[in-house]
Amino acid sequence: MELLLETIPDTCRASLFPRCGECQPVFTRILIDINTSLDKNCSPLDLNEHYLESQLDIVRQIPPNLEKTYWLTIARLNELTLLCAGNYADNGEFQAAGDLLVNPRSILIHSRQSVQPTAKKRHGALSEQFLSAGKTREETLEWLAKECLLEVKELPLLPLLYQMLENSGCIRGQYLELAAARMKTIGSVISLLAAWHLPEDMSICERLRFAGERDRDFVSSKLCNFDDGAFRRLGNEFYQTVLNGSCQSEFLTS
Repeated sequence: MELLLETIPDTCRASLFPRCGECQPVFTRILIDINTSLDKNCSPLDLNEHYLESQLDIVRQIPPNLEKTYWLTIARLNELTLLCAGNYADNGEFQAAGDLLVNPRSILIHSRQSVQPTAKKRHGALSEQFLSAGKTREETLEWLAKECLLEVKELPLLPLLYQMLENSGCIRGQYLELAAARMKTIGSVISLLAAWHLPEDMSICERLRFAGERDRDFVSSKLCNFDDGAFRRLGNEFYQTVLNGSCQSEFLTS
């Protein structure tokens, strides 16, 4: 896919609606390759933030002029990211789930004392990262509040994908509502399972196995338990659109 992208003139890649007819088949080929990769790696055990981010980075180098296939691909990426985050949450991997849901991928710290911004460490408190000799934690927090400005450079994947789909004008409101509801479910599962305060050597599955029937049924009913049904249906629409130019869509506005 990288080699294909290198064949695209910069003028076409920079334009939202390139007129170069030679580029259109290349864009379509890249989207097909991405969707093929998503189909091969759609198991929750194969998914991770790095892979999902890498596929999104490739898609974003393509102008969204192929509206249907482009936005169906973004929606499929959104589905796999939801599936991945839900699986993390259900299994008590709260940091990994939080990285996809709420923890920005990049934050820059702008300080009056420095021309160049400093990148915030993704995992860890600002007070620890900027704590200097002779200063207390409270003094460090006060300095950060008065002298520094935080810039979110890269959103977490789920809010970014949702924002792209919402702003596209191509995705039905029913799908957006369902995606937003599942993001809320992931947050609720994280909060619920974190309240259990599991011992470090005990998994969620083990905790459920030893819990009372009432607690086990309650917690099990609250888990994400997402499936790949929408991902598969989006895939069918993508390939039909590639073959026929259009299809009857439950996800696209037109």
